[in-house]
Amino acid sequence: MYEILRRNDYIQKYYDFVYKQYAKYTPSFPVTYYSIDFENSVLENEDLLGGTYESQGIGELSGMVFKKIVLFPVFGIDQVSLQKLSSERGFNYREGLETKAVFSTEYGLRPNVGDFMDLSFGLNNKQLSNNIFSVTNIHKANMGDYVDYYNCILKISPVRTNQIETQITSHWYYLDYINKIVHWDNAKNLIKLEEKSKLLASNINTSVYNTTTGFYLSNG
Repeated sequence: MYEILRRNDYIQKYYDFVYKQYAKYTPSFPVTYYSIDFENSVLENEDLLGGTYESQGIGELSGMVFKKIVLFPVFGIDQVSLQKLSSERGFNYREGLETKAVFSTEYGLRPNVGDFMDLSFGLNNKQLSNNIFSVTNIHKANMGDYVDYYNCILKISPVRTNQIETQITSHWYYLDYINKIVHWDNAKNLIKLEEKSKLLASNINTSVYNTTTGFYLSNG
């Protein structure tokens, strides 16, 4: 069977663009992600398809609880689009604020409609730092056998950060060097091991490595 040669290898060029150029020069944006904890939540999603008495699952009468994931990296956040809406209160833009965020499936997080993202990392404006966005729709993009991506459509939510913080069951942390989210108890141990490894490598290179010979020499 003969190998098929193409004048332009579009698939390879696209792969190189996404994983060698785009991934290198497009920075990630750290967010605080609130994922619905279905194992510990009290809701009916099989027979009645009803979940909570509270709006968006936040409040004293809600049985929904969340997992808090800090420093979770997302990509491709669009500029927030303003849609002028009219209601009984007059013209407003709040209900039309929408954007999107993209992240890889390799991180170990599966998004759900109803999750929340806090996009106010690093903002000094107090009026913006309390608003979070809710996930209203999810699109999954497949990149062959390489990796999959989640494209989450976000809409501004009336829920405040201090409200959702009262319904947190566990804390998680994203570790960059393993590209995974881990429980905070395990993350603390892994961070300590990483710091000890860096310190050990630094001590070996400064006290044992000989720059003249290029060998690691022992004093004993």
